Amino acid sequence: MPHQIGYVDNTGTYSLAHYNLIAAIKAFCEANGYTTLRYTTVNAEASGHELIMRAPGLTGSEQIYLGIRIYHSVASDYYNLLGGVFTGYVPGNPFDTQPGAALVGCPAHNNRIDYWLTLNGQRIALAMKVGTPVYESFGIGKFFPFAAPSQYPQPLFAAGMLTSASATRSPTTGRRT
Repeated sequence: MPHQIGYVDNTGTYSLAHYNLIAAIKAFCEANGYTTLRYTTVNAEASGHELIMRAPGLTGSEQIYLGIRIYHSVASDYYNLLGGVFTGYVPGNPFDTQPGAALVGCPAHNNRIDYWLTLNGQRIALAMKVGTPVYESFGIGKFFPFAAPSQYPQPLFAAGMLTSASATRSPTTGRRT
């Protein structure tokens, strides 16, 4: 599986590290066969950059929809990612209301982020070092079910550190990591 190990900080194309991280994810995914369906780079207070892609699957003919959106608050000092999988893609729908959306949050950072990124044709996994020693991670995509096809017509997963786009700063002592 292709992988990328690197870091982003607040000195790249965009002013904050988590903005540069989503740009790095986009470039890596495109270089490995993913198709970008939406990429916005609005620097807003409540939300920001968003990326929706179609993965080719392991056969090259599947349509697996997944995405990453930034949400943050300068006043509350959190800078997070929201990962999601979708059963389809509607260009006019907002990120959170894409068909069959399953979303998970992951605390990130506005300063340096060391990251480990891997993917295959049906899923993405990301681990980040966002503090000393704070590690956060998430994964999104399709899984192989050990069940009848009728039980999981489109077996998608979204796994992360947060169950939603919660206003959680990394690191915080109020959750398990």
